[in-house]
Amino acid sequence: GIVCLSMVSMAGYAQDEQLTEKLTNGDFELPSITSGALAGSEPEGWFYFCSTSEKRSGISDAKKKGGSQSLLFKAQSMTNAFEGYAHKFLAKAGNHYTFTAEVTPNSEDPMVAGAYGQISLEFRDASGAELQRVHGPSWSSETLSGKWEKFLVEADAPEAVASASAVITFFSLESRGTGSFYVDDAELAIRPSGAQ
Repeated sequence: GIVCLSMVSMAGYAQDEQLTEKLTNGDFELPSITSGALAGSEPEGWFYFCSTSEKRSGISDAKKKGGSQSLLFKAQSMTNAFEGYAHKFLAKAGNHYTFTAEVTPNSEDPMVAGAYGQISLEFRDASGAELQRVHGPSWSSETLSGKWEKFLVEADAPEAVASASAVITFFSLESRGTGSFYVDDAELAIRPSGAQ
């Protein structure tokens, strides 16, 4: 069964995992559907979180900005549900982090009601406790043009930071399972503390 936590919180924060300072598989090409992976599988290097037991998002080859795959987010059927994918990385205090992702709506299944997507950066200390969460701009059926659009969130890592997550979330407000969008070419840029 799927275990979903109501927040990214402690999901997957094992002490023995080998985090790096990089974002991997931001193009969502792994695992490969053409090599036999199932559409809807979790992208390698990312972990899924949600507020219900319903899993409706994962890799897709239906639409892509580059390569042969992207990440599809489909609205959950429960009111006010949310789901997303996050990628953890090592973070250093004072470094400036910029997380970007390309987003496009699914024209065959447009978002409805108050549903929206959003990227964010979340910073944690060595125990996994959240220190800071910075949200980027959100998108909805009203704001997306129908083309691929780049969204950006940036922040300086706080003192006592040990790790961080680049997060993509879909809030399915009042949408009753209708609505979806694609994400591709997620990237993380790091500027050392003091650099211009």
